[in-house]
Amino acid sequence: MTAVATPAGAVSRNTVDWHAINWHNAHTIVRRLQARLVKATQMGRWGKVQALQRLLTHAFSAKVLALDPIAETLAEPNSYGFRLERSPADAIAQCHRVLSLRWSAQWILEGDIRSGFDSISHDWLLANIPMEKAILRQWLTAGFMDKHVLSPTATGVPQGGIASPVLMNLTLNGLERHIRGAFPRFQGSQRTKVHVLRFADDCIITGRTRAFLEQEVRAFARQDPDHA
Repeated sequence: MTAVATPAGAVSRNTVDWHAINWHNAHTIVRRLQARLVKATQMGRWGKVQALQRLLTHAFSAKVLALDPIAETLAEPNSYGFRLERSPADAIAQCHRVLSLRWSAQWILEGDIRSGFDSISHDWLLANIPMEKAILRQWLTAGFMDKHVLSPTATGVPQGGIASPVLMNLTLNGLERHIRGAFPRFQGSQRTKVHVLRFADDCIITGRTRAFLEQEVRAFARQDPDHA
């Protein structure tokens, strides 16, 4: 197997053997670029973010590795699906922490976003996902092959696509913040007992009573104005 050999950000048509690649150097280059991306994102320097993303996506080192996405910088604390160094076991452990105490919530609202991967708006993704728009547009509209048949992707992101889980997480970032902001720890003298835990497009929301979850929390969650 051969790969294009070029320094970070440069373009080359030379090829090298896959096994001859300097992997330590590739990892070092990618980690440095990612660290700069994280810093620029935290500072809100979106022009710098865009420039670094273009550099990263055109770098030979990045093309030969699995990338740690900028989504990690923007991720919410109780998002567990398709994230680095997180697993279903971590989500289960957090459920135990918020539900196992004597004063914990006794009710949960289980949410599953219907056709979550299939119905995300391409226009919303292009307007809100912090990556190079031309590459994102090409990926979204490339279609997918199944049993030698090409299927179009006019909406949503294909389940099983390498970037789909990251895009799903970026789309749903803000859900936890949105709900916790509307239902803080106390309403008057009563504890709301609201916690939001999400695994990809599945989530649970805890609350003090069934009526509170059904009549207030669920209705509010459906009105989330920030997402497609």
